[in-house]
Amino acid sequence: MTRIRFLLLLLFSAFALVTHAQGLKRVFGNVYSLADSTPLVGATVYSGVRYATLTQENGYFELTIPDSQHFLHVSYLGFISMRVDLRQGGLPKAIYLHEASELLDPVVISAGKSEQQQTRTTVSIQSIQPYLVRNRITSNLEQTINQIPGVNTADGQVNIRSGSGWSYGTGSRVTVLVDDLPIMAGGTGQILWSFIPIENIEQVEVIKGASSVLYGSSALNGIVHVRTGWPQGKPLIKAAVFSGFYGTPPNALWKWQGNRLLSKSGALFLYGNSVGQWDYVVSGLGVYDEGWRMGDQDKRARLSTKLRHRSEDNKLIYGIHANAQYGRTGSFLLWENYQMAYTSLGSQYALNTSERYTLDPFLTYHGNTWTHEVKARSLFVRNGVDPLPGQPDQQNKMDLSYLEYRAKPKFERWKFLNLTLGSVWQYGESQGTMFGGVKVQSNMAAFVQADLSWKRLDISGGARYEYYRLSNYTEGKPVFKLGANYRLLKGTFLRASAGQGYRFPVVSEYFIRTQAGPVTVYPNTDLKSESGYSTELGLRQVIPLGKLKMMADLAVFRMEYRNMMEFTFGSWGTQFDTLFGLGFKSLNIGRARIDGFEFSLSGEAKWRRSKLRFISGYTYSNPVNLEPDYAYVTQNGNALNYKQTSSDSTGTILKYRVRHMIRADVQYELARFEFGVSYRYMSSVEAIDLIFENSFLGLMNLGIKESREANKKGDHVVDIRGAYKLTADWKISIAVENLFNEEYMTRPADMRAPRNFQLQIGFRY
Repeated sequence: MTRIRFLLLLLFSAFALVTHAQGLKRVFGNVYSLADSTPLVGATVYSGVRYATLTQENGYFELTIPDSQHFLHVSYLGFISMRVDLRQGGLPKAIYLHEASELLDPVVISAGKSEQQQTRTTVSIQSIQPYLVRNRITSNLEQTINQIPGVNTADGQVNIRSGSGWSYGTGSRVTVLVDDLPIMAGGTGQILWSFIPIENIEQVEVIKGASSVLYGSSALNGIVHVRTGWPQGKPLIKAAVFSGFYGTPPNALWKWQGNRLLSKSGALFLYGNSVGQWDYVVSGLGVYDEGWRMGDQDKRARLSTKLRHRSEDNKLIYGIHANAQYGRTGSFLLWENYQMAYTSLGSQYALNTSERYTLDPFLTYHGNTWTHEVKARSLFVRNGVDPLPGQPDQQNKMDLSYLEYRAKPKFERWKFLNLTLGSVWQYGESQGTMFGGVKVQSNMAAFVQADLSWKRLDISGGARYEYYRLSNYTEGKPVFKLGANYRLLKGTFLRASAGQGYRFPVVSEYFIRTQAGPVTVYPNTDLKSESGYSTELGLRQVIPLGKLKMMADLAVFRMEYRNMMEFTFGSWGTQFDTLFGLGFKSLNIGRARIDGFEFSLSGEAKWRRSKLRFISGYTYSNPVNLEPDYAYVTQNGNALNYKQTSSDSTGTILKYRVRHMIRADVQYELARFEFGVSYRYMSSVEAIDLIFENSFLGLMNLGIKESREANKKGDHVVDIRGAYKLTADWKISIAVENLFNEEYMTRPADMRAPRNFQLQIGFRY
């Protein structure tokens, strides 16, 4: 680690700043937001490729350029870039940027690790803005992610366009990042949703489709990228307290705590400011949630900080992010039965005392001909699980070190080309009885991506090679991607893309043996990596209708996987294990394919004192197993295949997937009032593990088949919210989730929350 840092510092020091000694001119001024005249700190001001700076406090910039340079470019994330002609009356002392539409054409970064308008990307990408996170009164981003068209979650794992099924807290085909760094536990690949600083979210971007070229293993199905904010030239203060409760469940028999109302409450704060060349943010969140089910509590406290320093010429930026959280949580795997849906199986559950820490140093150097970026992460996870009688010790710790280096050359002649070169190093240690001692995993990768923008045409291509080691299992693999976007008309964009992806097993899939209540999760040391590709053809259309502006998007997609990993329930142990050896295990099931299409429509309108914003979408998927007769495991001399273990009579529909999905959210603001409504529909899951419907081979009847029959028409869930601005800084909000108290599940034996209420009082300055 020390050697790597030393070499990088030597690399940076090799680049000297070169300027001409004559024929220079000095330009200076301030950059503001046109909407409210707020100074924009950190906006990029450049001329050509060699001369650039960032705005400082109060939006001020100063730059020395040759007399031969006649244009100045100003850009800032979330705003429309501006070109200033220095020959037409000189440089104005104040430059005002128009804010880009939050919904119609936001500036995104995830598609190519550089700024570009969403309409010009070559892949399907959806972004959601902070208003949707704030107004839903949520302490966990996972709840908001479910409002994105084509996206749903189950047990913390993200599923995009039916690309994934269900796995219990281990492995993921979708990578979740915060500020370019993965927020996933090293040993399990579990997404740490509650660790994300939700009080400081600036934008969330979701790429739908294979993204392994830029983001590596676990990005086989896409990525979710969370971006946090910095102060913008003035102090930022935010605070809120919220409280609520879970209402009466749809079935009175589900009351596992009698008539007592189970509560949830919490508080958050954020303070950010700039002092000279230093910017800092301090924020925190505390949650006390009793949960709606037995043992499913969430009690935690987190403190997050961000600090950076900008050199006077803004060429060198360095800093550190830090995050610490302590929690006392529970988990719910299976219910007792359908008539006791909120009681855990055997009334057993284990509480987990968790500690999580991250330290993320970073450095960016803007040279005359190259930009260099280094980002690192040290992630520490400690889990102290309360032992249940007769169960093994499940305490564990997982440490992960991550280092990424990126370089971008600046081409004087080829200004239409944006090239990104990079490398990644990652090392993790997982320790605990459940892992069988200490297990080590590591990987190294190198990648390149080229983005060309020429008049109406945008082309993006890239390649990555990754070497992975897990204990004695090693593998190296290259992947490639290519995409194009062509502007047919002023507001019409046609795109096409193809990308490869892969996912290596994580430590838990390979080695773990643990218990969740009476149910055992078994290891599989024969597990192999899965790989695949995704292709897409899409059309985006901007639709201006007077004050109402909309964007429609239609995409036809195909995803195909080889050696697909599926979390499968069956008899994997011995008769001396709990439940006589019944439990879960990750298996390679062969080849699979998901075809489908997605249509989304978003829009916004502004009148004198009112504003309307909406996001909606419909997704159809056809997930099939291409090798239903492939024998993926042998038990007692009998070869088992997918067809024999699926509840679907044909054995070709992938388990735990849905065909139809609808998402919609509408927000309306009038003077001091705000009102919003969210709607989610998912058709019923057509296939699950057959053993779930066979009453555990006669051992017990969980009522899963009965519950699936009762919900075979799918789930319709409606949430509403409202707010009133007491003053310019104070706001009182209320939110009701599951308004109609629907009975719905995201997977078998996992009944979701009943109608629940939240009240929040917030301050923002």
